[in-house]
Amino acid sequence: MQKIFVLLFCLFMSSQSHAETYQVFLGVAPGGPADIMVRKIVIELEKRTKDQFVVLNRPGSEFVVAYQAFLNESQRNRNVIFVSNAGFYVSAQSEYAHLNLNPFTDLKSLISLISFDMLVIAKKGSAIKDVKDLRGKINIGYVGTTTKLLAEKLNLDPDINLVAYKSDPAVIMAVLGDEVPVGTTLDISPIYQQYKHSFQLVGDSRKLLGISSAIGLSVSHRMPETQLSELNRNINQVLNDPEFVDWFMKTYHKRPTGGSPQEFDRTINDFYRRISNSSAKK
Repeated sequence: MQKIFVLLFCLFMSSQSHAETYQVFLGVAPGGPADIMVRKIVIELEKRTKDQFVVLNRPGSEFVVAYQAFLNESQRNRNVIFVSNAGFYVSAQSEYAHLNLNPFTDLKSLISLISFDMLVIAKKGSAIKDVKDLRGKINIGYVGTTTKLLAEKLNLDPDINLVAYKSDPAVIMAVLGDEVPVGTTLDISPIYQQYKHSFQLVGDSRKLLGISSAIGLSVSHRMPETQLSELNRNINQVLNDPEFVDWFMKTYHKRPTGGSPQEFDRTINDFYRRISNSSAKK
């Protein structure tokens, strides 16, 4: 009997040893499209696996605060995940180059979650109907790396002021409330979709920059490839689940991307090259 008890105990401990706890660093405040998406995926992952996920919102400086927190934690913990978009890689090498951030070497791509276009919007009925109308003293609201990147690439008049907000809903409400006449948002933003009828489109990144961006997950280089592959497989299972896809389509009006780490790598590199070439030409 004692031998059976010991065997059962060992089997129990062995099963528990496979459970992992991950810290997920997110550079936006709660309530934005990336936050809602990641938290939903985490819930579904915890249902399917023994793993636990702790989402840590660290808004500030266009993902930089979250990235630095991720790097600090990765020194002692390999189970860290960074939620980023392709625009962050551009900003890290340009605007924040003085901080010596290098996501290309610090991170390993895990998976792409969704592709999206950045939008420039104004309240319906506004005299601002085109990017060419962005002249003179105008405040443009933005949040996060990617929409700021779009705003900076519009050949803006020197008098135009970029106003930072903490969340996408805050930008939407600022435009609706006439706090700013123009704002940048994402076409996958749930709150933008909710109030879409109240806005007119001034421009979008596919036409203005020639490329879409993507939100995805990356991990520390300390994470073993076998663990990365298992995590990628588990997330792909969530992203392809019919009930999850149905929720995703209703929320973001697009299908989740998924795929291999290499596919997310290609998306990041293509975006980086396109934006860098665009900057070089100006």
